[in-house]
Amino acid sequence: MGELAVSRAFGDKEFKIGLQNLMNEEKNDHQQAVAADGGSGPRAGSVGSKEDGGAGSLPEKPLVTAEPEILISELTPEDEFVLLACDGLFDVLGNEEVIDLIKTEMKQHGDAQRAVEMLSHVAIHKRRTRDNVTIVLVILNRWW
Repeated sequence: MGELAVSRAFGDKEFKIGLQNLMNEEKNDHQQAVAADGGSGPRAGSVGSKEDGGAGSLPEKPLVTAEPEILISELTPEDEFVLLACDGLFDVLGNEEVIDLIKTEMKQHGDAQRAVEMLSHVAIHKRRTRDNVTIVLVILNRWW
């Protein structure tokens, strides 16, 4: 069985700090290593400089925003479950398809963990999502 833990890690470091900051971190680390070995570091116009459009030439705007999608909804006694999932799932499966898969799995086995594992398997191995897949399924009442 899985483990429940508190985490604030919701993405890759590259997207949290932005590519420009990541490149600056790596550049600074590299320059410090070169200087420690007695080298002088990159010279103007060298490969990878911003002027030549090399590796140091990055977009100025961040590639990912930190603006969340928020939905506020009042639960009713008829609500069966709540599903929280990232775009890695919904990039390859539609809302209705996900609902149908959950309902089928719960009716057959009555196991939320198994339903989540099945969804992630379908997204990753059958539909070949190119993104990470995070799924939380909260069963609100026994409807199956």
